[in-house]
Amino acid sequence: MHKLFTRTLTQVVISFFYFTNLVFAANLVPVDTFATDSSKVSIKIINEEGTPLEASILVETLDHRLVEKLELSAGSNFIFHFKEEVYVTAYSYGYTPVSVFVTGVGGYRIQLSRTPIDQYSVLQGQLPIGVSTFGSSDVKLGFVAKALEFSDLASFEMSSFLSPYTDSISAYAMTWQMPSNIIVPSQIVFITLAPVPIDKDSYRLPVATGKSQRYFSVSGRIPGIDVVSAFRNKNTWSLIDLLEIQKIGVSPEVLITQSSLTRNFTADRNVRQSFLYKPIFATAPANTRGISMALLEEVSPSGSIFIPTDINLTGSGNKTLKTADITKTRVLELLVTTSGDRISARLYKIQEAPAKETGLQMTLNFQNQRFPMLGRWEISAPPGYEKRTMVARIEKQAKSSIGAKKTYENWVLIQPYQRNFEVPQATLRELNLADSQSNQATLDLIDMGISGYPRMEGDKKFGLKEFKGLDRVQKQITLFR
Repeated sequence: MHKLFTRTLTQVVISFFYFTNLVFAANLVPVDTFATDSSKVSIKIINEEGTPLEASILVETLDHRLVEKLELSAGSNFIFHFKEEVYVTAYSYGYTPVSVFVTGVGGYRIQLSRTPIDQYSVLQGQLPIGVSTFGSSDVKLGFVAKALEFSDLASFEMSSFLSPYTDSISAYAMTWQMPSNIIVPSQIVFITLAPVPIDKDSYRLPVATGKSQRYFSVSGRIPGIDVVSAFRNKNTWSLIDLLEIQKIGVSPEVLITQSSLTRNFTADRNVRQSFLYKPIFATAPANTRGISMALLEEVSPSGSIFIPTDINLTGSGNKTLKTADITKTRVLELLVTTSGDRISARLYKIQEAPAKETGLQMTLNFQNQRFPMLGRWEISAPPGYEKRTMVARIEKQAKSSIGAKKTYENWVLIQPYQRNFEVPQATLRELNLADSQSNQATLDLIDMGISGYPRMEGDKKFGLKEFKGLDRVQKQITLFR
């Protein structure tokens, strides 16, 4: 990782990785299409595993009339003749409601995500990474974290990247609280000719109970003088920020159903390959920061996961990133405001040459200040965004039982991009979403690399091959007061 990052950039990187568990969505776009009778609309409801789900259905017209309310058994389709554009909403106990804007005949497959349970287990163990050569001024360091999934690429949360738990470590005549998933094996490092013993040989990481996930591990080195500076300034992230990653490892699926599980990991894949790229966001305007990441993609039957192997400042001219396998690496570029309320993200393969962009050009305002969600949403976006898919969310920001910042989805809407639009008000009232516990609205405009919304040409599942980029705006709001 780049050794010239400033403390300000460090704080911005934290705001990105403060999302690895952030929005509990199985997909960025939880709807796809399937072939059906060309004269009708057919709705299927599934869960995150693709299993048919029993659900309730609401149908609302554009003039905010509820014209249908019914129960759908698991495996059944809701079929109707298309007469006008409507909002179809699916909801089920224990799942986040999803509304889809139906623009014409065809099949719509809606995926509902489970409402997360605030219950955690502890994954713990060791990560053998060796020690620095005696007399070296470098410190060997590693960590274990949850692997990034497709839906995490625009939504990160540090609770799985840097543990909210801490362990004590003594160094340089100090005792310091370090995130519990960082490992610093027992070693003696010479700093300004003085030997400094350091020792933290195991990791602990809180993970969602009952959820099967894959994890990655990294090992590398960091100048000892920078470790001392991190200790003195209590700047945990700089240990990761300044880490030169040398090896990585990826685990198989790990399912934790008990309160704790011991699992040792290895980091045995060398990070030696480097490549040049030209940043899309060549400049970062005032009060923003740009970051580029090399992401190693690991493909499995359950879907792709991504392992960060390097990170860099966005700037003019060619840049260099390191990875373990160039043929399986993508570049993720992010431009974010320092407040974190607006994000532009672009994902591309190394051999691709995306056009330069300014980024952070989208804005969101509410016409009705008293009841912002029930009024008109006013969006400003540059030309070329018209064919993007729009995803709106009503959310609640809160702290989890382990003290990590979380954003929980209360409702999701998928529809084509519209400069000004109104949410299905009757549906929100029917779902009792007039709740002051919802305190944030998020709007995404997603470039899936395809034209039209949605693309009604038989079976179509949105996924990694289609995803090109995303622009996001978040608004803190007070609802229905």
